[in-house]
Amino acid sequence: PGLVIDSNTISNVYYYGINYIYYFNGAKVRYNNISTTSTSAYYGLYYFYCSGNTQPIEFIGNRISGFYGYGTLIYYPYGTATNRSVIRNNIITYNGTSTSYYQLFCGYSTYTDVINNTAVNAGGASSSTSYCPGYIYFSSYTGSRADNNLFANYSGGPVMYCYFYGCYSQDCDYNNLYS
Repeated sequence: PGLVIDSNTISNVYYYGINYIYYFNGAKVRYNNISTTSTSAYYGLYYFYCSGNTQPIEFIGNRISGFYGYGTLIYYPYGTATNRSVIRNNIITYNGTSTSYYQLFCGYSTYTDVINNTAVNAGGASSSTSYCPGYIYFSSYTGSRADNNLFANYSGGPVMYCYFYGCYSQDCDYNNLYS
């Protein structure tokens, strides 16, 4: 199935937890615990161009905490109508003193399910959409959904940014939002 990172504990991270998974078709990152107390820790997971249409990604059951930049940055996850990419059942939190950008960032997806995740910011406050726990950018790609997620911003400010361009069978529904 390509790259598999499963059931690891990665702690005391200085800057990147899992860095730059790039052009691995069908990468699977499952059931990992990635954490830091470093004030320099920027990315918990950096996932970029990781799926061909025949091998979608799986990002399932991970716990990521302490990263002030991006708890999770996932760009271009691709699937098909019958073989979807999945970002599911992850818990991503930040409880530091800095302003945190995004806990769960998913951009430019095709046939991807972003479902049942928890993303929480309890760091520094900001009113900009550049600082929110859930950032879902579907653009003009097809068939993705962000449903049944919990996004909470205990620092005040925006909770979720969901961008759609056009109407291409995309869905963002039944999310629980708190600020």
